Amino acid sequence: MPGDAEEADADERRHDATSGIPADRAVLDRVVDDRTAVLLVGPGGDELRLPRELLPEGVDDGTWLVLDLRSRPPTVLRIDPDLTEIRTDAIGRRMRRLRHERRGGRFD
Repeated sequence: MPGDAEEADADERRHDATSGIPADRAVLDRVVDDRTAVLLVGPGGDELRLPRELLPEGVDDGTWLVLDLRSRPPTVLRIDPDLTEIRTDAIGRRMRRLRHERRGGRFD
């Protein structure tokens, strides 16, 4: 079923994006309808939806943020440039490895 496949993709993306991450960190997964930011929060990758205008300027998909989890809803405090760089580099290495592994297949 298409819904099941989409759910499995979202679960995998959530796990890959957040494993080993502090509870007060979140990554911008996507923006829906140019209005709603969908963040994956902490090691569990729990989804948090916030109005896009509550994010700092310069935030794109894959940007890591520091949250104040005591406020309701949680407040975005700032961008975490170090974690953004670490995770972006890790994803780049993984993509290069996957592309390398695909070479030599029957469709290459």
